[in-house]
Amino acid sequence: MMNASQIQIVVFDGSPVDPRLRKWVESQPHFAYASHIAPKGFPDLVAMQRNRICRWFLDHSDRDCLLMLDADQIPTAATVPILTAEAPIAGCAYVQRDARIGHEPDGEAAAGCLRISRAALQAIDPPWFQWVLSDDGCEVAECDCGHFCRKAREAGYHPVTVGRIGHIVPAVVILNDDNDTFNIKLLSLYGESPL
Repeated sequence: MMNASQIQIVVFDGSPVDPRLRKWVESQPHFAYASHIAPKGFPDLVAMQRNRICRWFLDHSDRDCLLMLDADQIPTAATVPILTAEAPIAGCAYVQRDARIGHEPDGEAAAGCLRISRAALQAIDPPWFQWVLSDDGCEVAECDCGHFCRKAREAGYHPVTVGRIGHIVPAVVILNDDNDTFNIKLLSLYGESPL
């Protein structure tokens, strides 16, 4: 069984890190903030940052696994399986800003909370993360998470979803007529979505 002492945690801190996430990662044996190990330049993309973290991990850490967390993720008791699952590549399920579950199907995992074994990273050719556009360049054909998961499967590693993690997303809370209950609607690029 995997344990936290084998995992190098890196939090993307380009935006403010939620205090609950900061408290959680700082209670773990091995953590770092991306800004301390892979300084952000201009222009920059999150995929580039993820690739820099993977390279840093392979070159400078002796841990068995890398766990990358975005600054707006909120660990809960349901997040603990990400620390203990045996899978070489594992991610936690969470609601994305467009009100969908992030890369929920089997064989996919969202990069906002993603654990990757050293062996898997070494088997996958860089760039590990990359946004791929459609042939005409007008749409996203593959997000950075999807790109990574496809390359992982091609290298013989099957990403799995284990556990759940909270995600800070824009939402509207609407009080019902009884003044005792409420509805939550996510605000997304596609309009309001009931949660």
